[in-house]
Amino acid sequence: MIHKISSMVLELILNLILNQVPQFDYSADEIQEFNRMYDAAIRDNKTIDYDCEFPKYRFIQYIMSNHNLLIREAIHEEIEIVHAIMIEAFTEYIGILHPPSGALSETVESLQSKIGSKGGAIIAFKDSKAVGATIYYYQENYMYIGRVSVLPTFRGKGIGREMIYYLEQQAVKMGYAETRVE
Repeated sequence: MIHKISSMVLELILNLILNQVPQFDYSADEIQEFNRMYDAAIRDNKTIDYDCEFPKYRFIQYIMSNHNLLIREAIHEEIEIVHAIMIEAFTEYIGILHPPSGALSETVESLQSKIGSKGGAIIAFKDSKAVGATIYYYQENYMYIGRVSVLPTFRGKGIGREMIYYLEQQAVKMGYAETRVE
């Protein structure tokens, strides 16, 4: 059986294989529909049900260019990366926040002390670049989430929201029904 593939789909596949994500112009309706499907899948922790009128290849490209975010636990040796992201993220608030944020007085050692054996840190990667981080630890009956940090050039893309969602899911898996964000 011979399958016919349009030249546009073939070009998209080749570009994706070569890690070159082509740019499309999306209508407001497409963006709204694509985000609805993506958010439903993330919220419900399931696969994406493709149920819209727009071509699937455009949806795949949109997700590749807008939602290629990896969030994972930071290993012990990466606490310096967590600290660097936090400092860069909060530096612009010097002289703006009153009282000033305590994030800028944190050190690698103070973060390790806060986390201790009851918590950890996560790092968000966008296109293999560390762009966000946060720490967390468990209290008696809730998970504390603090120092939610996203590099300034990556703000407004939902990265902070995704990190908090990731930790909320972790809290549920650990049997905690409540999270508190600082």
